[in-house]
Amino acid sequence: MSLFPSASAIASTSSNDKDKEWLQNKSFKKDAAKALRKHQESLKEELPVVFKEESPIVYSDPSSNHESESGSEQEERQPIEVKPEVNDAGSETIFVDKAADKNNLYFGKPYRVPIPKFYRCVDSCIGLPKHMQIIFKTKKKRKRKYVATDPRYFHKTINDDDTVEVAEDPFKTQTEILNIETRENPTNIEAWMELATLQDRTHGKRVKFANEKKVSILNKAIAANPKNVDLKLKRLSFLENISEDSDREWKNLVFQHPGDRRSWEAYIGHTMSGASFKVHKTLKAFEKCIQTLSSLRFQSFQTEETAAKTENDLLEIFEKLVEFFIESGLVERCVLLLILLMEVNLRTCSCSYVEDVKLFYESGEGILGEKKSSGWKIWSEKHQKGGWSSVVEEEEEEEFVDDLDVDPDLDLTHNWLVMESTRGKRDIYPWRLKQDCEDVGRKVSFEDIKGFIFFTKKVSSRLRLLELFVKTLGARNENVLERNFLLSQPCHLTHALHSTGSLGDISQLKFDCGTQCTDTMLPRTPHHELLCLVLEQLCSNCPTDVKKGVAEIGMDYFVVRATELSKFQGKKAELKKTEKEAKKFAKFALKTDPLNFVVWGKLARVEFLTGKAEDSLKVFQNSLCTCKQLEDALVLCVSYIECFYDSKPESVKPILAALGDGLNFKEVFQNPEKVTGAMLLRGGRGLERLCEDMACLYPSVCCSKKGDLSQFANILCCYAVFLALSSSTNVDKTLKQYISVIRKEFNSGNTQAAMDLKYIHNLRLRLISPCVAQTTQYRNAVLFALDDFPDCPEFALKLCQLEVGSAITSTARKLFSPATSIAAAFYSIYFELLSHQRTAVHGNYVNPSRVINLLERAVTKHNHSVLLWRLLIHFSKGSENVLTRAIFACPWSKSLACDQIRFKPDKISDVIKNMHDIGIRIRTPIEEVQLLLAM
Repeated sequence: MSLFPSASAIASTSSNDKDKEWLQNKSFKKDAAKALRKHQESLKEELPVVFKEESPIVYSDPSSNHESESGSEQEERQPIEVKPEVNDAGSETIFVDKAADKNNLYFGKPYRVPIPKFYRCVDSCIGLPKHMQIIFKTKKKRKRKYVATDPRYFHKTINDDDTVEVAEDPFKTQTEILNIETRENPTNIEAWMELATLQDRTHGKRVKFANEKKVSILNKAIAANPKNVDLKLKRLSFLENISEDSDREWKNLVFQHPGDRRSWEAYIGHTMSGASFKVHKTLKAFEKCIQTLSSLRFQSFQTEETAAKTENDLLEIFEKLVEFFIESGLVERCVLLLILLMEVNLRTCSCSYVEDVKLFYESGEGILGEKKSSGWKIWSEKHQKGGWSSVVEEEEEEEFVDDLDVDPDLDLTHNWLVMESTRGKRDIYPWRLKQDCEDVGRKVSFEDIKGFIFFTKKVSSRLRLLELFVKTLGARNENVLERNFLLSQPCHLTHALHSTGSLGDISQLKFDCGTQCTDTMLPRTPHHELLCLVLEQLCSNCPTDVKKGVAEIGMDYFVVRATELSKFQGKKAELKKTEKEAKKFAKFALKTDPLNFVVWGKLARVEFLTGKAEDSLKVFQNSLCTCKQLEDALVLCVSYIECFYDSKPESVKPILAALGDGLNFKEVFQNPEKVTGAMLLRGGRGLERLCEDMACLYPSVCCSKKGDLSQFANILCCYAVFLALSSSTNVDKTLKQYISVIRKEFNSGNTQAAMDLKYIHNLRLRLISPCVAQTTQYRNAVLFALDDFPDCPEFALKLCQLEVGSAITSTARKLFSPATSIAAAFYSIYFELLSHQRTAVHGNYVNPSRVINLLERAVTKHNHSVLLWRLLIHFSKGSENVLTRAIFACPWSKSLACDQIRFKPDKISDVIKNMHDIGIRIRTPIEEVQLLLAM
C-alpha cells in the first residue's frame, strides 16, 4: 500500500523486497524533489499576494474520457507546475487560523453570527494527482426587488435605490447586546443582572420559563464570578419560584460566605417564609449565624478593621433576633438574653466562656434586674475561693393580677384579646426554673438561650446592648422610624407623630392600641421600674471604660421621659417622680466622675422639663464656672441653648459671648448687667475664629470622635445662634458654607459626619422662621435636608405640612416612594391622608383606593414588614385575601394572627391552634376564658 494518493501499486517480484517496497514510490524520485525545492524558492520572489473569497470546492477530472496511461509513460512525465495563491504568511504554503471563535466556544455549537473565515493559499491540493484539480466557483447573490403595495395607512415613500430596513425587536436587540457584553466582559455584574431581568419582558406570561432562563443566565454569571454574593442572592430568589426544596442551596451560600451579613440575612429571611414555617427553625438559623460571626472575630487572619465590621454585623443580626423574639411573643426569653449579655459584657469584661455563664445563671446568684445582685465578678471570685455562703430566704412579693376578670357583655373573642394583650404587656421578666408559676412559658432555661450568647470587645458595641435593652422595654424617642425597630404596632406611629408636635390631623391613623396603651412613647410602670433598677446597678458596679457611656445613656432616657410627660396634662406626679429618679441616678454617676459635664448638662435639662427653671439655671451656672476645657463648655452651652433659647433668649447671648471670650463665665453670672458691647464683639469674633479653625481640622476630628456631636458641630451651633440673636442676616449663608464641609465627610460614609449633619440641618430649620415671607426659604431648607436624609421623620413631617398647604403636591409624592423604605411608605400614606382632610370624616377615609395602591407597592418591596401589612389590613377593612397574604408572608407575627381573630371571630379556635403549632407564645388558653365566662 502506498503512502500517497499519487503512488501506483507495484507488484513485488520477490518476497525479500517487500520491506523496501516504499522506496519505489515516485514521490521519492530525485527529479520530483528538485522541482519541489525550486517551487518553494519561487514563492517569495515571483508570485504576488492574492486573496480570494472562500467558495465551495469542486473536483473535476478532465482526463476521465480516456484510459489511464501506462507505467512507462508516467515515468517520462515532467514535474507538475503549480501556480498557488499566497497570503501574507509568505514562507508557508497554507495559512491556518489557530484563533478559536469565542461564540462557538461559548455556546458549544456554531453561532448564527458570521463565523471566522479560513483562506486558502494555493489552487492545488497536496496529495492529489495532476488530473484532479480544484475549481472555485462564486455564487451570485440575487437582489430581492421591493414590491410596492398600496398602503392602508400613511407610509414613507420608498425609492428604488433605497434599502429596505427590517424592523427589529428592541428586546431582542438589547438581549444580543447584553450577550456580547457578558461574553467579552464577564466581570460586569450589572450586565448580568440586566440580562436576567430582561427575561420577564422577553418571555411575557411564561413565568416559569422566564425564571428558568434567569437561573441559567445567573449560573453562567456565577461561574465567571464565583465570589460575588449579589449574583448568588439573585439566583436563589429566582430559584425559590421554581424549586420548592432550596434549603441546600441556601446552606451552601452561608457556608461559602460565612462573614457576609447579607447572606445571613437572606438565609434567615428564607427560613421565616413558606408554608412549613416553624419558630424553632428560624431560631436555629439565628443561632448558627451568631455563633459563626462570633467565632470569626477571634480568628488570627482577621485585621482590626475586619473584626470591627464583623462585630457590627453581629449586632445588626442580633437586633433582628430581638425583634423576632418580641413579635413571636417570646418576650421573657428576649429579656433574659439581654440581661445576661449585659451582665457578661457590660458589668464585667473578664468572662469569655459560655459554660461560665451557665454556671453563674444556674447557681441562683442574683442577676441584673433582681434585688441584691452582686454581679458575675464577685460570684466568680467566690466560686474560685470556695467557702460557705449565707442563704437568706426572701419574702415573695405578690404580683398584682388585673386580668382574671372578664367582661360578660363582650364575646369570647374580645375577652381573649384583652386578656392576652394585658398579660403580654405585663409579664416580661422571666422566672427561675425553681419558682412556682402557673404559666410554664414564663420559665426560661439556659439551654433556650445558650446558642445566642456572645462576647464583644469594643466599648461602643457593649453600650449598644444597653441601648437595645432600653428600646426593648418600650422607651423610644421621636426618631422611632429611622431604624424601623419594633414597628409592628401601628399605634406606635400615632404616638411618634404626637411626640413631634405634628400640626396635621392624624385622627385617621388612630389604631386600636389595647387597653394598656398610655398614648406615649414611654414604657409602662413595671418596665420603667425594671429599667431604673438595671441602670442603677450598672452605674454603681461596672468597668471604668463604660461607666461614662452608661451614665449618658441613663440620663438620655430620663430626658426623653421628661419630654414626653411634659406634653400631657395631669402628669405632674409622674414628672416629680422622674425628677427624683434622675437626680438619684446622676448622683451615682457623678460619685466616681464628678467632672462628667455631659451628665451635668442632661440633669439641668431634666430640671427644666419638670418645671424647675431656677434649679436648672443653678446647675448650669455651677457647671459652666467649674469647667476649664473648651469641649466641656461647648456641651454645656448647647444644652443651655436647648433649654432657654425659646423662653429666655436674652440670657443666651451673654453666655455665648463668654464662650468666645476665653470661657469668661464667672463675670457674666456675677454681673449680668455689666455685659458690654465690646465683650459681645470679642465673643462673636472668637466664635467665628473657632469655627474656621475647627472646619480645617474637621476631617481628622470626625474620624476620631465617635458617639456624641463633634466639637465642630457644637461650636457651629453656638455661633449660628449668636448670629441669630444679633439680628444678623448671614445666618443661613454661614450655615450653608459650613454644611458643605461636613457633607464631604458624610458622602464618604462617616457616621460621625452623618450625626453632625443631621443636627445642623435641624438647627437651620429651627433658626429659619416658617412665616409667610420665608416660606420658600424654609421649604428649600427642608428639601436640602431630605436630600441627605430621605428617611428622617422630622424632615418628612415638615415637608408633609408644607406641601399640604400648597397647591402643588408632587414634590412630596416623588420623595416618599413606597418602594424606598418602610418609613417612606408610611409618610406617603400620611401625606395622602393629610391632603384629603376635607373629604375625611373623623377617622373614616372616604376614598382609600390610593392608599391601598401605595401599600400594595410597599408590601411588594418589603414583604416581611408586619407594620405595612397591618396598615393594609386596616385600610382594606380586613379583606380575607389580604389577611391570607399577610399571614403567609409573616407567619411568625402574633400581631397579624390577632388581627385575623379580630376580623374573623368565628375562626378563633383554628387560629390559636395554628399559632400553637407554629411555636408562637400564647399566654391565655381559650378554655380559661370560656370557663370564666361560664361562671
